[in-house]
Amino acid sequence: MKILFILSMVYLSLSANDVQRLYEIVSDVNNVQTDNTELLEQKVKRLEKKVKELTLALKQKEAQSHVKQNIPKEPQVARKTKAVLKTKPKKKSSQVGTYRLLRDAYVYNEEDGEILYTWEKGRSFTSSKHTDRMIKVTGYFVNRIWRKAEKNMWVKSENAFRR
Repeated sequence: MKILFILSMVYLSLSANDVQRLYEIVSDVNNVQTDNTELLEQKVKRLEKKVKELTLALKQKEAQSHVKQNIPKEPQVARKTKAVLKTKPKKKSSQVGTYRLLRDAYVYNEEDGEILYTWEKGRSFTSSKHTDRMIKVTGYFVNRIWRKAEKNMWVKSENAFRR
């Protein structure tokens, strides 16, 4: 009986050590999970910041590409022939100024040329030349920043007013 009692005590003491080791292992696993969660949260924050930076860089690139190509953000429209637009003799004058569109208007490649773009009402542009019917666009504004017109662009004078 003594032997049985001693064996059971030895067994219980060994089991208690194993249980204690299991508790320590579980505690270590929880600590590792907490550390991993914190690391993942930090990585997510860094990636979100990187996405914001790249989105801003992409928007700036798109704005620069519009400037380089001198393509307004408005959609292009169908082209018209020169013969349709030729009606009156032209009187050219040189008067530098800033203009704003009264309504949506076509932008032409020449004084009596083909349609390049459609600009929306309120678009501001600069000009140093105009005739009775047309105003030459020498520059225009994109997000309140003036851009020099690299292409030959004209707007009907009836669609704009001088500011």
